[in-house]
Amino acid sequence: MNIFFAHTPFQILAAQNIIIEENHLKNILVLGGIGKNTLSFYKNAELIIIPRLWSKKYHIGDINLGVFHFNKFFKSYYELYQFSNRIKEIVKENKSTDFYFGDINHLAYAFITCKYNSIVRVHYYEEGLSHYCNLISKANYKESLLLKIKSVIVDRLIYGPYRVKKFSRFLFSTIKFDLGNELGITRKISLIPARQESYNQVINFKVYFSDSIKKIIESEKEKLLQYFGYKTILYLSSTLVSEFANPVEDEKYVLEQYFKNLDMSEYVVLVKLHPKDSESKKIILEQFLSESNIRYFILFNDYHLPIELLFTKIKFDKIIGFDSSALFYAHFLIPGAKMASLIPVLLEKYNKANVSNRMVEEVWVDIESTLLLLFNKRVFS
Repeated sequence: MNIFFAHTPFQILAAQNIIIEENHLKNILVLGGIGKNTLSFYKNAELIIIPRLWSKKYHIGDINLGVFHFNKFFKSYYELYQFSNRIKEIVKENKSTDFYFGDINHLAYAFITCKYNSIVRVHYYEEGLSHYCNLISKANYKESLLLKIKSVIVDRLIYGPYRVKKFSRFLFSTIKFDLGNELGITRKISLIPARQESYNQVINFKVYFSDSIKKIIESEKEKLLQYFGYKTILYLSSTLVSEFANPVEDEKYVLEQYFKNLDMSEYVVLVKLHPKDSESKKIILEQFLSESNIRYFILFNDYHLPIELLFTKIKFDKIIGFDSSALFYAHFLIPGAKMASLIPVLLEKYNKANVSNRMVEEVWVDIESTLLLLFNKRVFS
């Protein structure tokens, strides 16, 4: 029995891709969530799920509760206990032989892996560009007496009862290490046809559609008929914008700089909002496009669904964004796609104004080096 853990819509797409490509017959889907977005995710997950692929389905709530937080000691201890018991119940009800995770970087999954990797095979399938960037865990803490005391408490009192050893090295990492090797993962699956030494199997990524998704896509295509004859620019919103020095003004600036080089009377901008975008962010973006006399359309306005669902259904003449994984997947899902990251435009502005933004700078270095490693060439125009 295969158990697939997922807390994003794209992870469900990837899981169903693996099931069909490898012809798995008995599969269980365990849906989690992230904070207040959990219920919204459950709702959107139902649209993506292809029922015939799944024998059972479970909901485990916010997976952040599966990570111990020292500053909320007693509350976090109890939440971890409940989380562990929920997973234990699922494992007990099913004769599980294989666990599949789409997020190696989330410590709730690291905890499950450490607890059960002696009795099941653990498979990791990548979910987006960040996983190629972050396979090597960074050293986030400096060694100190206080940190050693915390580590002993965590290892003996918190995770020790679950027979999970030395978990503090994940919570309080003081050295760089390969998370995949540390967790004892059986197989690391890549969904892209590119070279990558950290993964030992490639399954080419294909999008499989549920009946619900087919209907939604047809509805989107009908709405877009009003823009027939115009070229299209897909704009992928990103949570990275919140890290900008001035999020609202900086996002407007980079879009203005990109649009000014085009005859926008020939284009319609198709906006794909990020699931974590607030309603106020949406309003500000729409107001900016309207005041700039730019045609636009919000894709999947009533849903939080992966844009990859539309890559083979709608023609995108240009695709722009910041650090979105969709830019990464478009490279091989849409042959000849013209893509651009707007981060260099922002960094150029910061350099001229003598503004330092380490977060954005590091993200761009990670993206460039990772894409160069995978494709052996520069991907963005």
